Amino acid sequence: MKQGRFVDWYRNIAFLLVICCACMFSIPALAAVSSSIAAETIPSNTHHPIWASPLACALYLLIVLGASVIWAAYRQKHAQQLMLAYKKLQKIKDRLSNAMAGSNSHVWEYHRDDKTITAARFTDDLGYTRGKTISFDRFLGIIHRRDKEKFLHAWNAFLNTESTKLDVAYRLVSVEGKSYWYRDLGNFIKDDNDNSFVVTGTYNNITDSMRVQEQIRIFSDAFKNTQDWVLILARNGKFVGANPALYQRFELSEDEDLTVQLMQKFHSDQAMQVKMFSLIEQLKPGGFHKEFMQLTIPNGPVVDIMLTVKAIENTYETHLIDNYMIIMTDITEQKNAERELIRIVNYDDLTGLINRNLLMDRLLHGIEQCYRHNRQLGVIFIDLDRFKPINDSLGHEAGDTVLRAIGQRLKDNFRANDSVARLGGDEFVVLVEAIEHIEHLYPILDNLIKLIEMPVEVEKQTVSVSCSLGISVYPQDGETAKELIRNADIAMYYAKGQAHSGYQFYTEEMNETARKHLIMQNKIKVGHERKEFLNHYQAIFDINLDEIVGFELLMRWKSGLHYISPEQFIPIAEEIGMIMDMTRDAILRGIKDTVQWYASGFDGYLSVNLSARHFDTYFDVSEILAWLQYYQLPASAIRFEITENALVRNNQKVLSYMQAISDAGFIIALDDFGTGFSSLRYLKDFPFDVIKIDKSFVDGIGKDKNDEVIVLTTIAMAKSLNMKCIAEGIETEEQVDFFKEHDCRFLQGYYLSRPSPSLETFDFLRENLQNSKQNSTIEQ
Repeated sequence: MKQGRFVDWYRNIAFLLVICCACMFSIPALAAVSSSIAAETIPSNTHHPIWASPLACALYLLIVLGASVIWAAYRQKHAQQLMLAYKKLQKIKDRLSNAMAGSNSHVWEYHRDDKTITAARFTDDLGYTRGKTISFDRFLGIIHRRDKEKFLHAWNAFLNTESTKLDVAYRLVSVEGKSYWYRDLGNFIKDDNDNSFVVTGTYNNITDSMRVQEQIRIFSDAFKNTQDWVLILARNGKFVGANPALYQRFELSEDEDLTVQLMQKFHSDQAMQVKMFSLIEQLKPGGFHKEFMQLTIPNGPVVDIMLTVKAIENTYETHLIDNYMIIMTDITEQKNAERELIRIVNYDDLTGLINRNLLMDRLLHGIEQCYRHNRQLGVIFIDLDRFKPINDSLGHEAGDTVLRAIGQRLKDNFRANDSVARLGGDEFVVLVEAIEHIEHLYPILDNLIKLIEMPVEVEKQTVSVSCSLGISVYPQDGETAKELIRNADIAMYYAKGQAHSGYQFYTEEMNETARKHLIMQNKIKVGHERKEFLNHYQAIFDINLDEIVGFELLMRWKSGLHYISPEQFIPIAEEIGMIMDMTRDAILRGIKDTVQWYASGFDGYLSVNLSARHFDTYFDVSEILAWLQYYQLPASAIRFEITENALVRNNQKVLSYMQAISDAGFIIALDDFGTGFSSLRYLKDFPFDVIKIDKSFVDGIGKDKNDEVIVLTTIAMAKSLNMKCIAEGIETEEQVDFFKEHDCRFLQGYYLSRPSPSLETFDFLRENLQNSKQNSTIEQ
């Protein structure tokens, strides 16, 4: 304003000076009042008033010139001052910009008139394309839903007071859906022109720092809540921190010095202290070490821990160590589980002896040692005899007691470097290492048999078992663990053929037999697939009427042009589990043949043998009943013969299966009576309808009085129990007469008829039926 008044004054003075000069030097003038006045020459000697005299004009001129110089100087100085101020402001601006850039700060501004916000983050950080200015409502729309209420509360408080500074942290959501943390600072600024207030401030992207804070919070919570025992050890050897779990487990007080308490607690465990500090000294900055160790808790148990020690390096000088973090993880339960798993994998649960898995490892190690030192080792395969009747008659608990007792005897009577293993069931293996001569095994084997045959007290009863031993010797009987076990097993089966406890050393001939056994297994499987198995039938007679009352189904195998004896293939079929499918097919063939027999007037039965393997699982007769119904045959058309060997395997289970067979309407016969174990009890407990006298007793008729007494006793017992009695193995007329005399009318044997295939059996049956009709007609 002052500058403007000065300029006006200067202009007025200049105007007067021009007029004066014009008057003094007759400068032409234009008449301002009227255009009719012409220019005139003003004489130089014109009398002037004092204020308009030449002197006054000169004075005026000097004044104007001085003022101009002063004005020019002022303008130059003012321009210099403005330039200095501008440069100073520019430096301040640059510094402020650098400071904001260095602190990751940016400017935002809120326009109260149109309620918009301007900030570079909308486009640069968040990816929105509508520009750096957006409406306040749009701005609220991109605030994270969990932070909107907090932001509005701070914003409204800020606007309503106008003296409070804004300071709020919240999240904005980008166009891609990502969330970014910002901290906004704001204030009111008054405009000099219109006295209005502008709301402006700065913002910082604090996403990374918030993540760090969250990680710190998580780590802090983990440190406080972890069940691991955590210690912080300073570089000077003082413990400076521990988590609550450690304080609680070691019964420490937070009010007392941590280092002193720990030293007092573990004063007696010097070895642990030395080991831990030795590990710490070896660590480099940033390094760590893990090691399993055992720790004795003061006034507590010994625990298994995983010790982890980490050297925490200095943030600025990474070659220095600030602290050590010591983490002790209690892995006692894990270690106990591992020990239990090792025990389960390597030890027999019943006897505590090693099992097959660990035996094979030790056998491999023994073979390596014998190879290095040119020695021998022996593998003794043990199978208990007469154990199954004890197990089945007295129960599994009694059997387990016997197995534990024998296992303990074996363990107690062998050297520490020998191994005693239980493979399962009633099979054991003894590994005898470092044998100089094979003869050294003989006294060991004799003593072994005596140990096993010693009586065992079971439920106030004394029981005993015998055993069969098979022996293989490294290296002559095998060079691998698998070969030695297999060959000892083969030799054991040969020992089983002896009448009493005994042992058998492996020979190459045994291996050949085993090879043939394996070939037979494969041939049976192929023969079954090719339907090479046939039915033969042997007639059962009512000798009083000379009539056929039934047939026993006998399985035969014709492989190529030759028949293979049932004594060869049936035991192997039972061993490999093929006997069930083979019996099923044989029964179906037999039912089809029985349909033809019934059509010719026969009303007897077909008797089918069931082996012990049929009762390992439930023997379902529903399929047989369905076949009978389909072919319109009664249940009485089929009978089943069961040997005593099937009963001793698991008599309770077999009893339930047999009861189901009986309830279905089938007749059940006890085959080979008198040759098994506890036969009289079986007659009482099981639903038998028929007793078959074994051929071994029939052969003694006329030769052995004891056999005759047994046969007569059996006949009398069958009558008393209201059972029918069949004598099998009849081969002489004398035997026929004996049974006729003692009223045992049902006979079977080669003397009466030989087993024959289906067609021959049908012809034989028709001939018998025709003779029966003729005899009936003659009697009438």
